[in-house]
Amino acid sequence: MIRKFLPDPIHLSWGFGTLGTVSMINSLTTLYLFFLVSVIGIAPAMAGTLIFVSKIFDVVSDPVMGWISDRTNTRWGRRRPYLFGSSFLCGTAMVLLFNLPEFESGFWQAAYVEFVLLFFALALTTFNVPYLAMPADMTDNYTERSTIMSYRALFMVIGTFTGGAVAGLIAGIIGGIIVGIISGSPLGVSGPAAGLAVIVAQAIGELGFEVFLLAGFLSGFIQIALGFARAGVLGYFFPSAVIRGMLAGIGTIIFLKQIPHALGRDKDPVGDASYAQPDKKNTFSEIWDLISDPSKINISATIVAVVGLLILLTWDNVLGKRNKFFRIVQGPLIAVLFGVIYQIVMSNVAPSWALSPDHLVKVPTPENLDQFFDQFT
Repeated sequence: MIRKFLPDPIHLSWGFGTLGTVSMINSLTTLYLFFLVSVIGIAPAMAGTLIFVSKIFDVVSDPVMGWISDRTNTRWGRRRPYLFGSSFLCGTAMVLLFNLPEFESGFWQAAYVEFVLLFFALALTTFNVPYLAMPADMTDNYTERSTIMSYRALFMVIGTFTGGAVAGLIAGIIGGIIVGIISGSPLGVSGPAAGLAVIVAQAIGELGFEVFLLAGFLSGFIQIALGFARAGVLGYFFPSAVIRGMLAGIGTIIFLKQIPHALGRDKDPVGDASYAQPDKKNTFSEIWDLISDPSKINISATIVAVVGLLILLTWDNVLGKRNKFFRIVQGPLIAVLFGVIYQIVMSNVAPSWALSPDHLVKVPTPENLDQFFDQFT
């Protein structure tokens, strides 16, 4: 007989099952494309394709798993055996996903990654489909089912934060909430994410991805220790003007470093954010070259940069206040679309006003299958 109402411990214990699945899914969503491209060395297009294929596999495997689960009959029920067995498979798959062997052939490297992704997708499906079908077996009361699913929603939020821990979400929770509660500190600093992204990129390049993750992990413990020590009072030694000055300085540096790129003059990578540049120039000498010799400015790049900047400034601040449409459609997307449309139109109508090839993103275009897989070696 199906019980209409269930005690809270059952609500809580069932909802807890969502924590693991959401943590794994968000870990892959946040990290895996970066891991395949930057650590393993797989080309971005292929890495995205491998992940996409595993998602297509879910479209087929989910209804099949539902059909199998509905027709299972054991003394432990229809769902529990799959939950128990697949939990070990999911853990194994996560280990395999981030411990990939090296292959001499790009084809076999891609094939192995796809195999592991499909293995993880199958393991997750074997757990998730029976798990999500359990509320219908636990009660026939609509309100009670809604209550059960509300606990799942709670653990989905927790799992979302947990799954992106190494990407910075846990650092934000620990530094902004937990440490503040423990230490009683009324101060918090937010905003320098763009500047810190440059520091993070350089740290990963010099220290390696694993060492950087260890440093981030240890910093969380240091934050918690300072919280228990009630060290939040140290914030009073840093006047708010200092914090505002730091954030203003970061914004100024980012703005100055982007001027040469916006005007099409500087051909160094955008990530070159150091004051002393590899080309023996610095931030101000690069800008001075533009002022002293305007002929070096690329008009097409300037048009795209200025219009894109105007779109970003007016989309939310002006248009978004007048019509709900401008709050739904994001300004950065429109700015990117403008750049794409500008290039397509000018290439066909006025080629001299189109961006030159060295200002465009270069996507590899293999001529045959061998060249396609050679990109992964």
